[in-house]
Amino acid sequence: MWHLDPRPFEIVRCTSANHAPLSYWSDYVYGMEHEDPGLDNLTELDPARIVVNYGAKLHVVPMGGRALRLMWQRRQDIPEKVWKDSFVKELGFSQVSFDGLRLSNPHGVLCSFYLRRREKQVFWGLAPMRYPWGAPVPTIAYLLPVLA
Repeated sequence: MWHLDPRPFEIVRCTSANHAPLSYWSDYVYGMEHEDPGLDNLTELDPARIVVNYGAKLHVVPMGGRALRLMWQRRQDIPEKVWKDSFVKELGFSQVSFDGLRLSNPHGVLCSFYLRRREKQVFWGLAPMRYPWGAPVPTIAYLLPVLA
């Protein structure tokens, strides 16, 4: 199990001279639009329950900022199945989008973070959601236990 930091994910204004990983992503000022509350009550994540979601699945919650921060910190431990299931043939690499955390840029475009793996190296980025062109990028989600 991976411990999930209870502190909320925050957007920090940084300059390229003093940025830390996952705190500086451009010179734009992004605003927090929405974060899915589905994981708010969890204190840890089971890596075996992290799934790639190409469409609607029952009992799946989109992963937001706290999960993104944890997965960035544990990027070398992300299960191989996640990378295998998220391989985008047209792009030639694996990539998952964190659609549970929506940001807006100064132009009002909704964006989400992604993690990309190419040649065993993991990178993060920020891209517009629902690009009208290009290959579809799957979202990362957490499979909730089914309560009887």
